[in-house]
Amino acid sequence: MGGFKHRRAGAALLVLMGLLATAAQAKNVTIPAGFQGQWAYADNAQQRSKVCAGKYDSDDGVMMYVHAAKKSVEVWFYEGGHKNRWVSIQQSTPNHISGKVSRVYLEPGEPVQAAVMENISMTLVDNGKQLQTKNVLSDPKTATFLLCSRKTQA
Repeated sequence: MGGFKHRRAGAALLVLMGLLATAAQAKNVTIPAGFQGQWAYADNAQQRSKVCAGKYDSDDGVMMYVHAAKKSVEVWFYEGGHKNRWVSIQQSTPNHISGKVSRVYLEPGEPVQAAVMENISMTLVDNGKQLQTKNVLSDPKTATFLLCSRKTQA
């Protein structure tokens, strides 16, 4: 019995150490201001302005909120979404960032799942009016988002 208690305590300590290491890494993450804002995506590029206005209810309509201060990227679909917290980030050019995020999926009526680590990248195009992303929509897909506003949700 005593061995089981020690193994549980050891496992809990390893989880805690992992969380502390992730938090320590995230403190050094800086998201460039040009990426901050509210961004919209739809499979049909002509529908993206409707997504910005909240007038597009379809499974392919996506809102993304890049919070520089919170070091996070929130992605919301018609039903559910996921939150990404930057763990590491590199800026290879003024218009391109990439790195690792801790992703938590949030689905209505479902329990919150454990975070998974993902590599994502973002590139500002069209003078910062659009954002090309890789692996932000939960798959290796490249997607181009339209800037709605530099403000983000609280």
